[in-house]
Amino acid sequence: MDIIENIKGTITETGKKAVKKTKELAEIAKLTSEIEDTKKLINDVFSEMGKKYFELYGNKEIDAEFSVNIATVKNLTERIEALSKERMQLRGMKMCSKCGKGIKDDFEFCPYCGTTLARDEGKAEKEEEDESAE
Repeated sequence: MDIIENIKGTITETGKKAVKKTKELAEIAKLTSEIEDTKKLINDVFSEMGKKYFELYGNKEIDAEFSVNIATVKNLTERIEALSKERMQLRGMKMCSKCGKGIKDDFEFCPYCGTTLARDEGKAEKEEEDESAE
């Protein structure tokens, strides 16, 4: 009977240790998650600060340290605009010069703001080439 009692005691003690370790791991995971969430909030605040700084001083003379960052943001913004335009063209669309909304390439007026749209010269040249090739 002593052996059975020892085994019961060992199993009970091991179970208690497992429960305690599980609680510790859960608490560690909870704290780790909260730390990561807080770091993300800090990064969001830094990002918002940077965006505001860029909006306020992006077109003004500033320290060389920031001018590199501002130039990078401007270049990346131009790249996004070029890629967006290319994507719109592939979709048979263009961007309204006034409101910036995407509209069908063959529209003469923007359905959102009513602006008269210029015919895309590149498209016109391509259509003329296609017609002369026929």
